[in-house]
Amino acid sequence: MSPLSASSTAQDHQLFSAPLPAHMETSPQVVVDLAGFVSMDAFNRAMQSLHPPGGKLPAQALINLEDTTHILVECLTALIAEVAQRQRAGLTTTFRLPLSRAVRGFMRTWGFARAFRNATGLALMTAVESDSLQRVHAYDEVNKGGSEGRYGYEKIYETLDGESRVPLDLHRFFGFQYWSQTSAEQEEEATRFDRLVVEECARWTDPVLERVLYRQLGKYGSYVSTVVHEALTNAFRHGGATSILDVSNSHYSQQRREDKNLTLVFWDNGVASYSTLRSRLDAGETIIATSFESSPELVFNIKPFAEGGLPTGATVTSRKVPTADSPDWHVVLSALFPGISADPAGAQHFSLASPGTDACLPGRGLSNLINSAVDVLGGTVAFRSGEYFMNISSASPETPLVYAVKITKSWSFFGNMITVRLPLN
Repeated sequence: MSPLSASSTAQDHQLFSAPLPAHMETSPQVVVDLAGFVSMDAFNRAMQSLHPPGGKLPAQALINLEDTTHILVECLTALIAEVAQRQRAGLTTTFRLPLSRAVRGFMRTWGFARAFRNATGLALMTAVESDSLQRVHAYDEVNKGGSEGRYGYEKIYETLDGESRVPLDLHRFFGFQYWSQTSAEQEEEATRFDRLVVEECARWTDPVLERVLYRQLGKYGSYVSTVVHEALTNAFRHGGATSILDVSNSHYSQQRREDKNLTLVFWDNGVASYSTLRSRLDAGETIIATSFESSPELVFNIKPFAEGGLPTGATVTSRKVPTADSPDWHVVLSALFPGISADPAGAQHFSLASPGTDACLPGRGLSNLINSAVDVLGGTVAFRSGEYFMNISSASPETPLVYAVKITKSWSFFGNMITVRLPLN
């Protein structure tokens, strides 16, 4: 099974056709307009209409992309998650296609339709409104030869020494990749999951791509493969996950006329990651792995806010392990603590870190990820899981292992999504 070529299994499709839970009522069609530049904030505001208070879900939803002029790759991933949730609940979703050729070209080149079908069980074009294609054709006839903004990396980069130019069709590295965990489980090979992660990490160590990352991220560009390894290993281990996606893209700044940052997104359709920690705590079981005592102490400065009973500003260290009485936000945060794990014995543990080091021990995965992405590469990491959103950034560039954290609570997201944003140039 290879990314973008694996079709969903019969078992996957059984999930997509599951009946709507009896306690959920449905309402008439809701139209979701995603217009202009669609950021994650704009996407969440628009999708709020599909998640009204009280759990009354719209039986039919229309996702209107006609006026979309730019959509971030994390929004496309979240859109897949939204439709996958609706498919599993037996609800109907239809689409209006973007009129913008740049947006359509990006979605086509990055393999959105194939990833969408694999993760949701729904062929995108069968869900498109009947007259949407006519409007797209009419738009193209009127706007022949017009120029539109671009997506993604330039296809040619100069290396730092300035002596050669690297022609590279980068969408083969950065487009949507898909894995069906159900298919992998049917394999007899015991290390199947490990090998899938290793194969994906190997794409990010391709010699040509490494030259591009070195140019854009500097001498620590190779740490991107660590980010990919930890995020994917995390996704494959989530309970109930049958579909895993990753995708990447650069965000081009029209003002600066250059790529501004590299975004990497990872999604799985498993249970909320913090729920497995919560289950162990509620059962009186430990979440402390053997690496806890020897791990460095991390400091998390939680940004002040007062929403949903969450803290109004606090400082929490990784030594403050949550208990069964702890609020959910503390359990969510503890997933980042080195030495804290829902699998403290390491029964399903797998690491590419150097053998014999603390970094390769159970419970170090997500702390390794934020160390690489935030402390080493100067980026940010956002987690979306269940009802919680958490964003991690550096509290001070001069002080590693001290992080600024924003935790908010909203409507329940389907699965788990990690978004890593790394500054370029």
